[in-house]
Amino acid sequence: MPDKDYDYCKIFVKNASFDELQSLMVDAFGGDFNIRTMQFDGYSIDIEKNTTVTEEGSEDFVQWPVFIEFFGEDDRPEGVAVEVVTRILNSLWGNGVRAVAACDFEDELPWSGGIARP
Repeated sequence: MPDKDYDYCKIFVKNASFDELQSLMVDAFGGDFNIRTMQFDGYSIDIEKNTTVTEEGSEDFVQWPVFIEFFGEDDRPEGVAVEVVTRILNSLWGNGVRAVAACDFEDELPWSGGIARP
């Protein structure tokens, strides 16, 4: 079985705007965004509009209108990715935002990245 890729995770978001997500991430992590990217030592968070949406209002999470991308650097321990993405998810869920993570390590995240969340 191949090793997991801890350098990337995409978190699909349903009921929050781009600006709302930036504000939530600033509250959760501190720092500032440079356009759509928040840079940290060893990783970054990007917020993007999902330009592949073909079905507005879909319950299929890959059709949700906005996503957050986590990019890690190769020299960071695997636990950093799990910790940061968990922090993102908990911040979103705690603010009533629907979110599902899609990544190699989603089984290590709360609620399997959100797909198993009631």
